[in-house]
Amino acid sequence: MDLDIAIAVALAILVAVTTGLAGQLASTKAWHKWLFWGTGVIMVSLIGWQAYRSKEASDRNTKAASDMQTSLNALQSKFDQLWGFLNPNPKQAHVDNQSSGETPAKPAENKPKPKPTPTSTTSIQSVVAPAPSSPQDNSSNYYGSMPHVDFPPSNGVLTVVSQNPITSTRSDAPYQSEIVVQSTATWQSLKLALQCNGDLVTGSAGPSSGGMTIMTSQGLANGHPNIFLYEYQSASPPFSSSDPLKIEVWSKKPVSCGEVETF
Repeated sequence: MDLDIAIAVALAILVAVTTGLAGQLASTKAWHKWLFWGTGVIMVSLIGWQAYRSKEASDRNTKAASDMQTSLNALQSKFDQLWGFLNPNPKQAHVDNQSSGETPAKPAENKPKPKPTPTSTTSIQSVVAPAPSSPQDNSSNYYGSMPHVDFPPSNGVLTVVSQNPITSTRSDAPYQSEIVVQSTATWQSLKLALQCNGDLVTGSAGPSSGGMTIMTSQGLANGHPNIFLYEYQSASPPFSSSDPLKIEVWSKKPVSCGEVETF
Protein backbone atom coordinates (compact mmCIF):
# COMPACT_ATOMS: atom_id res chain seq x y z
CA MET A 1 0.00 0.00 0.00
CA ASP A 2 1.26 3.48 -0.83
CA LEU A 3 2.73 5.30 2.16
CA ASP A 4 0.43 8.34 1.78
CA ILE A 5 -2.69 6.13 1.73
CA ALA A 6 -1.42 4.14 4.74
CA ILE A 7 -0.87 7.32 6.77
CA ALA A 8 -4.34 8.64 5.93
CA VAL A 9 -6.01 5.32 6.85
CA ALA A 10 -4.00 5.07 10.08
CA LEU A 11 -5.11 8.55 11.14
CA ALA A 12 -8.70 7.68 10.28
CA ILE A 13 -8.53 4.46 12.34
CA LEU A 14 -7.04 6.36 15.27
CA VAL A 15 -9.84 8.93 15.17
CA ALA A 16 -12.48 6.22 14.73
CA VAL A 17 -11.18 4.14 17.66
CA THR A 18 -10.99 7.20 19.89
CA THR A 19 -14.54 8.22 18.94
CA GLY A 20 -15.83 4.66 19.34
CA LEU A 21 -14.30 4.23 22.78
CA ALA A 22 -15.70 7.57 23.88
CA GLY A 23 -19.14 6.51 22.72
CA GLN A 24 -18.73 3.07 24.31
CA LEU A 25 -18.00 4.62 27.67
CA ALA A 26 -20.60 7.37 27.50
CA SER A 27 -23.52 5.42 26.03
CA THR A 28 -26.09 3.59 28.15
CA LYS A 29 -27.94 1.96 25.26
CA ALA A 30 -26.56 -0.68 22.93
CA TRP A 31 -27.68 0.99 19.72
CA HIS A 32 -25.82 4.17 20.72
CA LYS A 33 -22.60 2.13 20.94
CA TRP A 34 -23.20 0.50 17.54
CA LEU A 35 -23.88 3.95 16.08
CA PHE A 36 -20.53 5.29 17.29
CA TRP A 37 -18.59 2.26 16.06
CA GLY A 38 -20.48 2.16 12.73
CA THR A 39 -19.78 5.83 12.14
CA GLY A 40 -16.09 5.17 12.79
CA VAL A 41 -15.98 2.35 10.25
CA ILE A 42 -17.69 4.50 7.63
CA MET A 43 -15.28 7.35 8.33
CA VAL A 44 -12.25 5.07 7.89
CA SER A 45 -13.67 3.72 4.63
CA LEU A 46 -14.38 7.18 3.19
CA ILE A 47 -10.97 8.57 4.14
CA GLY A 48 -9.22 5.53 2.66
CA TRP A 49 -11.24 5.83 -0.56
CA GLN A 50 -10.51 9.55 -0.84
CA ALA A 51 -6.79 8.95 -0.28
CA TYR A 52 -6.80 6.28 -3.01
CA ARG A 53 -8.56 8.59 -5.51
CA SER A 54 -6.09 11.40 -4.74
CA LYS A 55 -3.21 9.02 -5.40
CA GLU A 56 -4.75 7.97 -8.74
CA ALA A 57 -5.17 11.62 -9.77
CA SER A 58 -1.56 12.33 -8.85
CA ASP A 59 -0.38 9.36 -10.93
CA ARG A 60 -2.43 10.56 -13.91
CA ASN A 61 -0.98 14.06 -13.65
CA THR A 62 2.55 12.64 -13.46
CA LYS A 63 1.96 10.50 -16.55
CA ALA A 64 0.44 13.46 -18.43
CA ALA A 65 3.47 15.60 -17.57
CA SER A 66 5.79 12.82 -18.74
CA ASP A 67 3.86 12.46 -22.02
CA MET A 68 3.96 16.22 -22.57
CA GLN A 69 7.74 16.25 -22.01
CA THR A 70 8.13 13.42 -24.51
CA SER A 71 6.08 15.38 -27.06
CA LEU A 72 8.15 18.52 -26.44
CA ASN A 73 11.36 16.54 -26.91
CA ALA A 74 10.06 15.14 -30.20
CA LEU A 75 9.06 18.65 -31.34
CA GLN A 76 12.49 20.01 -30.38
CA SER A 77 14.09 17.20 -32.36
CA LYS A 78 12.07 18.25 -35.42
CA PHE A 79 13.15 21.87 -34.96
CA ASP A 80 16.78 20.74 -34.64
CA GLN A 81 16.45 18.76 -37.86
CA LEU A 82 14.95 21.78 -39.61
CA TRP A 83 17.77 24.01 -38.35
CA GLY A 84 20.32 21.51 -39.62
CA PHE A 85 18.50 21.44 -42.93
CA LEU A 86 18.61 25.22 -43.17
CA ASN A 87 22.21 25.55 -41.94
CA PRO A 88 24.23 27.30 -44.67
CA ASN A 89 26.61 25.18 -46.73
CA PRO A 90 30.24 26.25 -46.06
CA LYS A 91 30.83 26.13 -49.81
CA GLN A 92 28.51 29.12 -50.16
CA ALA A 93 30.59 31.30 -47.80
CA HIS A 94 31.59 33.52 -50.72
CA VAL A 95 28.17 35.23 -50.63
CA ASP A 96 28.43 38.81 -49.36
CA ASN A 97 27.55 39.52 -45.75
CA GLN A 98 25.59 42.72 -46.25
CA SER A 99 24.86 43.19 -42.55
CA SER A 100 28.55 43.45 -41.64
CA GLY A 101 29.58 45.35 -44.77
CA GLU A 102 32.53 43.01 -45.35
CA THR A 103 33.93 42.67 -48.85
CA PRO A 104 34.64 39.06 -49.91
CA ALA A 105 38.25 38.13 -50.64
CA LYS A 106 39.29 37.88 -54.27
CA PRO A 107 38.89 34.25 -55.40
CA ALA A 108 41.70 32.23 -56.89
CA GLU A 109 42.13 32.37 -60.64
CA ASN A 110 40.98 28.76 -61.08
CA LYS A 111 37.72 29.29 -59.15
CA PRO A 112 34.53 30.95 -60.41
CA LYS A 113 34.14 34.55 -59.31
CA PRO A 114 31.26 35.06 -56.83
CA LYS A 115 28.29 37.20 -57.87
CA PRO A 116 28.49 40.75 -56.43
CA THR A 117 25.66 42.09 -54.32
CA PRO A 118 23.53 44.41 -56.50
CA THR A 119 23.26 48.06 -55.49
CA SER A 120 20.68 49.31 -57.95
CA THR A 121 17.56 48.21 -59.80
CA THR A 122 19.57 47.79 -62.99
CA SER A 123 22.09 45.42 -61.41
CA ILE A 124 19.26 43.47 -59.75
CA GLN A 125 17.68 42.77 -63.10
CA SER A 126 20.96 41.31 -64.33
CA VAL A 127 20.89 38.49 -61.76
CA VAL A 128 17.17 37.71 -61.67
CA ALA A 129 15.96 34.88 -63.88
CA PRO A 130 14.79 36.46 -67.17
CA ALA A 131 11.63 34.35 -67.40
CA PRO A 132 9.73 34.45 -64.08
CA SER A 133 7.00 32.18 -65.46
CA SER A 134 9.56 29.33 -65.64
CA PRO A 135 11.65 29.49 -62.41
CA GLN A 136 15.04 27.83 -62.49
CA ASP A 137 17.61 26.83 -59.84
CA ASN A 138 18.52 29.94 -57.82
CA SER A 139 22.04 29.05 -56.65
CA SER A 140 23.76 30.55 -59.71
CA ASN A 141 22.04 33.96 -59.53
CA TYR A 142 21.64 34.30 -55.79
CA TYR A 143 21.88 37.72 -54.14
CA GLY A 144 20.15 37.37 -50.74
CA SER A 145 21.54 38.74 -47.49
CA MET A 146 22.25 35.21 -46.18
CA PRO A 147 24.15 32.35 -47.89
CA HIS A 148 22.27 30.17 -50.34
CA VAL A 149 21.06 26.85 -48.86
CA ASP A 150 21.60 23.67 -50.86
CA PHE A 151 18.27 21.82 -50.82
CA PRO A 152 18.41 18.03 -51.28
CA PRO A 153 17.08 16.83 -54.66
CA SER A 154 13.30 16.35 -54.72
CA ASN A 155 13.52 13.62 -57.40
CA GLY A 156 10.79 15.31 -59.39
CA VAL A 157 8.14 14.97 -56.65
CA LEU A 158 7.83 18.76 -56.24
CA THR A 159 8.17 21.26 -59.06
CA VAL A 160 7.68 25.01 -59.32
CA VAL A 161 5.72 25.11 -62.55
CA SER A 162 5.13 28.86 -62.79
CA GLN A 163 5.89 32.23 -61.22
CA ASN A 164 4.06 35.32 -62.37
CA PRO A 165 4.26 38.91 -61.08
CA ILE A 166 1.04 40.47 -59.83
CA THR A 167 0.14 43.87 -58.39
CA SER A 168 1.47 44.12 -54.85
CA THR A 169 -0.98 44.57 -51.99
CA ARG A 170 1.68 45.86 -49.57
CA SER A 171 3.24 49.31 -49.45
CA ASP A 172 6.45 47.96 -47.88
CA ALA A 173 6.95 45.33 -50.60
CA PRO A 174 6.44 46.69 -54.14
CA TYR A 175 7.01 43.28 -55.76
CA GLN A 176 4.55 40.41 -55.42
CA SER A 177 4.65 37.07 -57.23
CA GLU A 178 2.20 34.20 -57.52
CA ILE A 179 3.95 30.81 -57.56
CA VAL A 180 2.35 27.47 -58.42
CA VAL A 181 3.93 24.28 -57.04
CA GLN A 182 2.99 20.91 -58.54
CA SER A 183 3.42 17.51 -56.83
CA THR A 184 3.33 13.94 -58.07
CA ALA A 185 2.31 12.73 -54.57
CA THR A 186 -0.64 13.41 -52.27
CA TRP A 187 0.15 15.19 -48.98
CA GLN A 188 -2.37 14.65 -46.17
CA SER A 189 0.02 16.68 -43.99
CA LEU A 190 2.73 18.95 -45.34
CA LYS A 191 5.90 20.79 -44.30
CA LEU A 192 7.35 22.70 -47.24
CA ALA A 193 10.22 25.10 -47.82
CA LEU A 194 10.45 27.43 -50.84
CA GLN A 195 13.78 29.16 -51.53
CA CYS A 196 14.08 32.35 -53.56
CA ASN A 197 17.21 34.05 -54.88
CA GLY A 198 16.61 37.19 -52.81
CA ASP A 199 15.18 38.28 -49.47
CA LEU A 200 11.42 38.23 -48.92
CA VAL A 201 9.21 40.44 -46.77
CA THR A 202 6.55 37.79 -46.18
CA GLY A 203 4.62 35.02 -47.89
CA SER A 204 1.30 33.22 -47.94
CA ALA A 205 0.27 29.77 -49.21
CA GLY A 206 -2.73 27.51 -49.62
CA PRO A 207 -4.45 25.04 -51.96
CA SER A 208 -5.03 26.54 -55.39
CA SER A 209 -8.68 25.38 -55.32
CA GLY A 210 -9.36 26.99 -51.96
CA GLY A 211 -10.54 24.22 -49.66
CA MET A 212 -9.75 24.06 -45.97
CA THR A 213 -6.53 23.48 -44.04
CA ILE A 214 -6.21 22.65 -40.33
CA MET A 215 -3.38 23.63 -37.95
CA THR A 216 -1.62 25.80 -40.50
CA SER A 217 1.55 27.80 -39.93
CA GLN A 218 3.61 29.83 -42.38
CA GLY A 219 6.33 32.47 -42.44
CA LEU A 220 9.98 33.13 -43.26
CA ALA A 221 12.67 30.82 -41.90
CA ASN A 222 14.50 32.21 -38.88
CA GLY A 223 17.80 33.67 -40.08
CA HIS A 224 17.00 32.95 -43.74
CA PRO A 225 14.67 35.66 -45.10
CA ASN A 226 14.90 34.14 -48.59
CA ILE A 227 13.17 30.88 -47.48
CA PHE A 228 9.40 30.67 -47.00
CA LEU A 229 8.05 27.84 -44.80
CA TYR A 230 4.51 26.45 -44.98
CA GLU A 231 2.93 23.69 -42.90
CA TYR A 232 -0.48 22.12 -42.38
CA GLN A 233 -1.59 19.05 -40.43
CA SER A 234 -4.65 18.31 -42.56
CA ALA A 235 -6.19 19.69 -45.74
CA SER A 236 -9.34 19.11 -47.77
CA PRO A 237 -8.58 18.67 -50.58
CA PRO A 238 -4.93 17.81 -49.88
CA PHE A 239 -2.00 19.08 -51.94
CA SER A 240 -1.69 16.62 -54.84
CA SER A 241 -1.15 16.32 -58.59
CA SER A 242 -4.76 17.37 -59.20
CA ASP A 243 -4.72 20.23 -56.70
CA PRO A 244 -1.48 22.32 -56.87
CA LEU A 245 -0.27 24.62 -54.15
CA LYS A 246 -0.41 28.38 -54.68
CA ILE A 247 2.19 30.53 -52.91
CA GLU A 248 2.35 34.32 -52.92
CA VAL A 249 5.55 36.10 -51.88
CA TRP A 250 6.26 39.79 -51.31
CA SER A 251 9.68 41.38 -51.67
CA LYS A 252 11.40 44.75 -51.94
CA LYS A 253 13.21 43.63 -55.11
CA PRO A 254 12.37 41.19 -57.92
CA VAL A 255 13.01 37.57 -56.94
CA SER A 256 12.90 34.19 -58.60
CA CYS A 257 11.72 31.21 -56.51
CA GLY A 258 12.59 27.94 -58.21
CA GLU A 259 13.67 25.65 -55.36
CA VAL A 260 11.13 23.77 -53.23
CA GLU A 261 11.47 20.85 -50.82
CA THR A 262 9.64 19.15 -47.95
CA PHE A 263 11.18 18.54 -44.52
